[in-house]
Amino acid sequence: MSNAQRLCLAALVVFALPLRADIVTLQTGGQIRGKVANHNQDTPTIVVSLPHGGKVSLLRSQIKLIVQETPPEIAYRSLAASANNTEKAQWALAEWCRAAGLQRQREFHLRQIIASNPNHVKARHGLGYTQLKGAWILHDKYQKEQGYTFYRGRW
Repeated sequence: MSNAQRLCLAALVVFALPLRADIVTLQTGGQIRGKVANHNQDTPTIVVSLPHGGKVSLLRSQIKLIVQETPPEIAYRSLAASANNTEKAQWALAEWCRAAGLQRQREFHLRQIIASNPNHVKARHGLGYTQLKGAWILHDKYQKEQGYTFYRGRW
């Protein structure tokens, strides 16, 4: 299966996924992925339904943090795990992240691209770089060097 086909399939899978998944971070540093059944109830324990069946009960005192994942984040985990570390695959994944609104993940893949190809124009532009006299410089830094100040959303 090509990367393009895999990305299209992932886009379709997003709609077939549950509305959300939860990542429960424990006080010990471990994590449990599943769906928290009684998330907002004022009970001393929570129950996490695991993806492959089964349930885990935890005391709230054992839990450090509960983060709800969105369907795009769930699909991203699957895509990223199966993606090749090639420039083409990383670019496709970065574009998928852009379309899905996953900015932090997109930046990660753009940085992967420029680590292997420092002159990848689209990846550099995606990270906010401008080319000036043959060197890449962040647009913000360039504007400051030109004497501009960022004020009310504009230079």
